[in-house]
Amino acid sequence: MIRWSWAWNHISMPVRYEDEKHSVTVITAMRNESGRIASLISSLADQDYPFQWHFILVDDHSTDDSLNEATSALADTAIKATILTLQENQLGKKAAINFGVQNARTEWVLTTDADCIMNESWISEMMGSVDDQTQMISGPVQFLQRPGFFNKFIELDLISMIGIGAATIRTGTPLLNNAANMGFRRSVFLEIDPFSESKKASGDDIFLLKSLHRKYPDAIKFVKSRSAIVSSIPPESLTEFFHQRVRWASKTSSTLTTIHEAGIVVLIYITNLISLLAPVLAILSGSRHSMIIASCILALKILADQLFFSVVVPFFGRRKHLKYAPLAQILHIPYVVLFGLSGIYGSYQWKSRKLQ
Repeated sequence: MIRWSWAWNHISMPVRYEDEKHSVTVITAMRNESGRIASLISSLADQDYPFQWHFILVDDHSTDDSLNEATSALADTAIKATILTLQENQLGKKAAINFGVQNARTEWVLTTDADCIMNESWISEMMGSVDDQTQMISGPVQFLQRPGFFNKFIELDLISMIGIGAATIRTGTPLLNNAANMGFRRSVFLEIDPFSESKKASGDDIFLLKSLHRKYPDAIKFVKSRSAIVSSIPPESLTEFFHQRVRWASKTSSTLTTIHEAGIVVLIYITNLISLLAPVLAILSGSRHSMIIASCILALKILADQLFFSVVVPFFGRRKHLKYAPLAQILHIPYVVLFGLSGIYGSYQWKSRKLQ
C-alpha cells in the first residue's frame, strides 16, 4: 500500500499535446439502458473536442426501449453517430466492443458505458494526453454521489480500484482498468485481438490492458485529470451490487498472467482472510493475548488502507468520505473474502442474463 501510494503521487499530470489532431471514435455497448442512455448522449453532445470524432452505439439485444430512446436522443444532436446491433450469434460487452472497433474508421477509440456521464472536456482531456508513443490510455471513473453509508462504501470501493489500477500502471505491473473510461489505438486492438484469450463474459477492459501491456509495456498512460473523470450510476440495490461485484471478481483468475500478479492477489486475499478470522478466533478463545493480536492485525490493515485512501480519495472530490473509511475498511474484509470466492465459483445475473 505504501508503494501504491507513492506511485499514485508520482503519476504525472497529463501534458496537453495541442498540436496533435487525433481522429477518435467513442464506442458504447448498450443493453437495457432505458432511462439512462439519453444522459450519456447529452453529455457527448456537449463535448468541446475540436477535431474529428464519431460515436458508435452497439446494441446488445436490448429488450427494453433503449434503442428507441437512443435514436430519438441522437436525432436532437449534431453528433455523427452510427447505431449497430449485434447479430443473433453474438452477445455480451466484449462482442459489442469488438464489433464497434471493426466498424470504426478512426485512428483512436474511446470506450464508455451507457449509464455514464462526463463533462464537456472529456474527449479533449483524454486525447490531449496522447503522443506518438502512447498505445493506450486509462481514465478515472467514479460513482455519482448518493446519500447513505452504503453508497459511500461503494464509492470508496470503486475509487480504491481505480487508484490501484492507476498506481500499478505507474509501476509497470498493471492490474486493473475500467472500460467506462479507456482509449486505445484501433490498429493495436486489431493486431493483438485481446478478447480471444478468454470465454469469460466480463473482462473486456482488463483483457485489453494485459494483452496490450505484453506487446507494448511502456505505452500505457493513466490520465490523472479531474476533467477526464467519467461518472457512472451506482448499483441501486444490494442484489444489483452483489451481481456487479461477482461479475468484476469473475475475471480475476483469467487475467493473472505473471507470478508477480498472482502473488499480489493472493496476498490481498490472505490478508483479508486473516483479518476476518483473527477476531473470530480471538473471541472464541477468550484469550486477552489473542484479542491484542487480533486488534493489532486489524489496526495494521486499516492504517495501510487509510494511507492509500488519503492520497487517492481527495482527487475525486470525496475528501469528506475519509471519515467513513475506517468503518468501510472493516466491512471490506468479509466483502473481499466473499466476493473472491464468488468470482471463482459463482454465477451472476447481469442485464437479464445469467452468466459466469
